Amino acid sequence: MDETTRIFGYVPFEKKSQLDKIIKNLKREFGKDIHIEKNIDHVIYQKYPEKKLVV
Repeated sequence: MDETTRIFGYVPFEKKSQLDKIIKNLKREFGKDIHIEKNIDHVIYQKYPEKKLVV
């Protein structure tokens, strides 16, 4: 995976207790700068490519 790749996904869950584990695993895998949207029965996550400053 290079710096121009955008990562996104959809994770369904049945129990509310699974939500914390899903979020913890996403942050562990993709880092703290991932955007997570929590819904009643699913989680949507997105990580945009890092923009590098060219001097």
